[in-house]
Amino acid sequence: MSAHPESEDRLSALRAEDHFKIWKSLEDQRVCILCEKKFNGHEVEITWSAHGRYEVHCPTKECNSGPHQWVYPGSLLISDIIGPDCWRAIGKERDRPPTEPSPPRKASHI
Repeated sequence: MSAHPESEDRLSALRAEDHFKIWKSLEDQRVCILCEKKFNGHEVEITWSAHGRYEVHCPTKECNSGPHQWVYPGSLLISDIIGPDCWRAIGKERDRPPTEPSPPRKASHI
């Protein structure tokens, strides 16, 4: 097997190593949540490991993410929806200071 597979070997490697999403073709796209690069199956870094199996990684130089850190393009993450206004999303007013905690209750003996 080659160190950098092409065509059917490449698609087979993606299908075997990405247990999170379905690869129908090498034209399928993903987005890395670490470096935010959009890429397709042709671009994924695929190498044959010393352990006798393929390893797949983000094609961005210096990014070593794997399939568990890739999403389908257009997928919304909670952080994308909430953004900097997270206090409103959880039902708290934005500029309101936190309230003082209540003093602990004393245990009663029955």
